[in-house]
Amino acid sequence: MRIPFVLACALMSASNAAADDLKGAFDVSGEIGVVSDYRWRGVSLTDNDPALQAGLYAAHESGLYAGVWAAAPTRNSGDLEVDLSIGGAFSLMGGDVDLSVVQYIYPDLDDTDYANFVALYERPVGDWTARDAAITQFLTDQGAAGVPLYLWYAPGASAPQQLPQVLTPALLEAQAKGSPGTS
Repeated sequence: MRIPFVLACALMSASNAAADDLKGAFDVSGEIGVVSDYRWRGVSLTDNDPALQAGLYAAHESGLYAGVWAAAPTRNSGDLEVDLSIGGAFSLMGGDVDLSVVQYIYPDLDDTDYANFVALYERPVGDWTARDAAITQFLTDQGAAGVPLYLWYAPGASAPQQLPQVLTPALLEAQAKGSPGTS
């Protein structure tokens, strides 16, 4: 049952000689670690026990990429998870597009495998790292020394309300309901 995980670890341990033969067309990377508890959306998937996690990824200069990631509990407190991903990234209309699919596999469980399809379009509208004079002036006008700067534009309001740099779900929910919130 743990063969995909062992295979991923063995591939990550392989010599860099194979990567040298790719002549820069591919970027290959990996990771391995031990975590005190494998949590997903606040739920422990290992009954609060440690887990071993590893990943192996390859990206081509064309924008295509693929990867395998696995998590295995260190004790008999959870189930093996293997994630297979494949996707592609490219530029379009001044922004970046990333299309991918991730297959989540749980070999120890029945009827739990599923896939996520992701389509992302991202277009920057401001770059604070470039020190743009217009952005600096806008921040100054708002009384902010830098980013992040969160402004809430309420319907019908004459000016935006500046929100704290640390946003909480309660604060945003209160803003959406039209009353000032607390964090």
